[in-house]
Amino acid sequence: MRVVQGLESVRPFDRRPVLTIGNFDGVHRAHQTILQTARNAALETSTEAVVLTFDPHPLAILAPRKSPLRLMPLEEKLRVVLGDASSECDKRQTRIKWKRNGIGREIRTDEAQLRYVLKNTLLTVLSQAKMGSEIEIDVEKQGCVSISYLREGARLASITHYFNASVPSSDDAILPLRMLLAKQLVERNGGRMALEGVGSERDVLRLEFPLA
Repeated sequence: MRVVQGLESVRPFDRRPVLTIGNFDGVHRAHQTILQTARNAALETSTEAVVLTFDPHPLAILAPRKSPLRLMPLEEKLRVVLGDASSECDKRQTRIKWKRNGIGREIRTDEAQLRYVLKNTLLTVLSQAKMGSEIEIDVEKQGCVSISYLREGARLASITHYFNASVPSSDDAILPLRMLLAKQLVERNGGRMALEGVGSERDVLRLEFPLA
């Protein structure tokens, strides 16, 4: 299989290919049937099967407010965001460790909102993590990611006080605005964000996103 971006990059075909055109915003059963039909037709005529799709979705340009949410692998987006936060990792001398591959079903969400949530969650964790420590990222199950880190004393107070309403607030326990907005975005899209303590110094932040 070859992936070509842009019509100008398509090379001439030896024979007329079997072409199927669509948005293909998720390879569900109907899409699978269409693709299999195209493949069978190509085999029968000894030619190639070609799928033509669009990025971004046409509605994102013609009618942005009606544009559907995009499907995307959660781990793929996480790795992109980690690249954006690499300078902060270097500054804090923090290492990122992936516990497993986390390949699973795609999640359905607004791409810009997902990037905002992941980026600001990671930046908050980096600001709370102990200097020179290791942050473990694990796509535990489909649509669920956990971020485990060693906290640096009182730096975690702001997050703890927000996630645990029973803990009385104080002047030095102010939730970072980026974390508040990230949590609201996750919940507004049908997801969940929770903080769990593991031992006296390590905490796990879990984010759950709705599956496609």
